[in-house]
Amino acid sequence: MTTSELGDFFQDQAMYHVHNTGPNAAVSGVCKSGRLVCHGSCFVNELPAAELASMKLLINKTKAADKDKSVIVYSHSMISAETGAAAKYADSIITNSAGEQVTYIRCAKGSDYPLFFATSGNSYGAQMMAYYRKALDIGFTGVYHECERNDIVSASLSHNSALRAVSFVDLRPRIPTANGTESAACLTQRRRRCFTSSGRSA
Repeated sequence: MTTSELGDFFQDQAMYHVHNTGPNAAVSGVCKSGRLVCHGSCFVNELPAAELASMKLLINKTKAADKDKSVIVYSHSMISAETGAAAKYADSIITNSAGEQVTYIRCAKGSDYPLFFATSGNSYGAQMMAYYRKALDIGFTGVYHECERNDIVSASLSHNSALRAVSFVDLRPRIPTANGTESAACLTQRRRRCFTSSGRSA
C-alpha cells in the first residue's frame, strides 16, 4: 500500500487512531502456544529488536500518510512476560487467599503471565512509568490501556504532563451497587464483578 493509499484508507474508514497490538516476546509460553506477548516490564527490558523495528515502521508510515494521526500502543499494566519478573518485583505481586501469586493463564503444565499491581511506590509501578516513557521515546502518541473490566483511560501522552493523566491503578472510588461495593480485588477477577460487602460475585 502506498502512502497515498494509506492516507485514503484512513479517511475512508474515518480512523482517529492507529493501534499497535502487543509485540511478541522472545520467549514462548508454558501454557500459551507460541511466543508470549511482551507485556509490562518485558516491553521495558526485553523488547526484541525486530518488534521495535516493526513499531517504528508503523509509526513512520502512519505519520507519512497523515502527520496528525494518533498512533497508540496497547498496554496491559498488570501482566508481564519478562524473565524472572515475579522475583524482580516481589513487592508488587497480586496474591490469592493462600498467598500464592495469581497468574493470567494457568494450565496443568504451569502458568504464564504473573500478575502485578503497579503503584507510585512499588517496583512494578516504576516499571510501568518506564513503559510509558519508552512508548513516547519510540514515537507513540498515545496508549490503549487495558486493565480488564477496570479499564480507566486510553489517553494521548506528552513527556511533560500526560504520564500523570494515564491511570495504571484504579482511580475510581468504590461504586455502591445493589449487591454491595465494588472492590479493588475485582482487578484479579477476569470479566467478573465482586463485592466487598456481600462476598458474592456474578
